Amino acid sequence: MSWQSLGIFEITSTWTLTDILSTELFRIQHICSVDSTSDMYFRALVAQGFDDNGINIFSPQRLTYREEKEILYLPLLKGMTAQRLAFKRLDKSLIPWQINIEVFQSSNVMFSSSINKQQATNAQPINDVSITTSKTTVVGEKADGSRHSCLFTNVGPSTVYFKYVTIGTDPTANTVTVSASNYDFSLAPGEKFFDNNSSQNAIVGICTGVLTTTAKVKVTEYIYS
Repeated sequence: MSWQSLGIFEITSTWTLTDILSTELFRIQHICSVDSTSDMYFRALVAQGFDDNGINIFSPQRLTYREEKEILYLPLLKGMTAQRLAFKRLDKSLIPWQINIEVFQSSNVMFSSSINKQQATNAQPINDVSITTSKTTVVGEKADGSRHSCLFTNVGPSTVYFKYVTIGTDPTANTVTVSASNYDFSLAPGEKFFDNNSSQNAIVGICTGVLTTTAKVKVTEYIYS
């Protein structure tokens, strides 16, 4: 088990995202030309984040300049097997502020890092899907395995329950059961779920509530290269 550097990053007034990581433990070393007697106060935010046609962040924490290395524990969000760190500067100082980010590597913690080559992400929004109390196909099956991950957002008024359906199965068949007691993951109104299983599966959903109640799910598909 050891720490391994992900790279040195500049903290600026706009959000910056790291590459995709599969770890929950980070160590930050501040690199800044600050005299120890200076009364300058450097302020920033660090959070979990992802790009969904705009930066989304979770669990923001205050980040201030210090000489000691700082360890952050950011547990993966529900449904996530990978995450990115996002950081943004809040103070107005013109003094450059860089941080060296290290990730904790062990026998069962792996991470994906491209220090010299930025990983390209192609986000492809899918039309919003209206889900009713009958089964609805949310994401169709893809035999070529091109679906690496999808972000699901419940933008409707009802809880939605989802079920993975293996390739070759008709998601609308009577044999496919999706219910509040038989599902793979669920989303409450306003909740997000990041599916990163590269499963090539179709996903079907069903909402709770009376027959006239519908939920609408926004889906964004991410392709990495």
